[in-house]
Amino acid sequence: MATASRTQLTHLLVAFEHLKLPISTFLVSLLAHIDFKDHPALNHLLIHSDDILNAFLAHPKSSRSVMQWANSLIKGKYAQAVRDLADKDNGWHFVPTRAPMEKLEVFEIEDMVRQMKDLAPELWDLIGLLLSADKQTSNKDDLMDMDDDVDSPPKDPKTKAEKLAERREALLVIKKVVIISMLMQSTNQQSNMLESVRGIFLHASNTPSKVIETLARMGISISVDSIHNAVDSLSRETVARLRIMGQSLLVIYVYDNFDINFPHLVPTVENSTDTLEHLTSGGLIYMEQGVESDHLRCSEELWKSNPLNPEFDASKAPPPRTVTDLENLHPEQEDHPSGLTRRERFNAWKFRLDLITYGPDFFRKFHTTLGNPEMMEQIPLARMRWAAKSQDTNNLRWQGI
Repeated sequence: MATASRTQLTHLLVAFEHLKLPISTFLVSLLAHIDFKDHPALNHLLIHSDDILNAFLAHPKSSRSVMQWANSLIKGKYAQAVRDLADKDNGWHFVPTRAPMEKLEVFEIEDMVRQMKDLAPELWDLIGLLLSADKQTSNKDDLMDMDDDVDSPPKDPKTKAEKLAERREALLVIKKVVIISMLMQSTNQQSNMLESVRGIFLHASNTPSKVIETLARMGISISVDSIHNAVDSLSRETVARLRIMGQSLLVIYVYDNFDINFPHLVPTVENSTDTLEHLTSGGLIYMEQGVESDHLRCSEELWKSNPLNPEFDASKAPPPRTVTDLENLHPEQEDHPSGLTRRERFNAWKFRLDLITYGPDFFRKFHTTLGNPEMMEQIPLARMRWAAKSQDTNNLRWQGI
């Protein structure tokens, strides 16, 4: 921005003095008066507002007051952003004594990321900046960690620098979500969705109570008592849900074995190895894809065609089905341009995919032209609805049984 000469400044100061109009009053009035909102002088002033503020900041007599003003303004803005995020309408409130299972089932940290970016973009950027204040040092630390990473697939198409950038960005996102969640929970004790999920996870992982209480005081988890209240509420809701699901007659019954490790606080020779409890869970899974009760009313028809039925009439029985019928469920397209069968076409696609993913770097450029495998009959995706509880059965205490 060009500066005025001493002569120009002198003439302007004399004019303001002659009009008995302070410069500050002139600027404030010019900005506030509606009649001059499109005046070229005002537009020029607004265009160069950054230069004007920087000049105030650079002046020794106004630098301190400008910083105090900016600090007060920014603190109020960020405080309001945290209050907006902690508002109940955003859906991040979780009351342990009335813990709704649906909120836990649909909880996705990606949803929190999107909402935090939308509602408080400046706060999101600020936290990211503070976490990466010294990018050079943090990049060196990440590079040292990457040297110890032995889980990368062979001939990974991504370079080490690309993987480092992705890993660093993912860690930054997690840290930003955790920090902002701590601010939300500190502002509103009921805005504790992430802390509640983490607390229930710690409980399921058999984390010692002292560790959980320490994390709760840091704002990273909810307290042990709150976790117990949430687990009790979720257990009651699970029982009610199982009852409703069973009465619908549209569920599949599933049983599975699971192990829980109960390490001893003071291990001894007698109990040092016997820490696993082998239990059985019983669950119900809804039959999705539009299954209705009328679709399942087939027992009478099945009994008529069952050879064990005393009234079974072989002449009216449908022809027996074999594996050949299953193989011909989707007939081959004989005039396919490639001259390959459906199975051969899939194998060819899989070979190209492996070549692009794990082969020489030359083949990476063909990734965009690979496309998807041929689809025959796609089953629509649906979120699985299920519920389970531990069974009151003796599953023995021996590993592997």
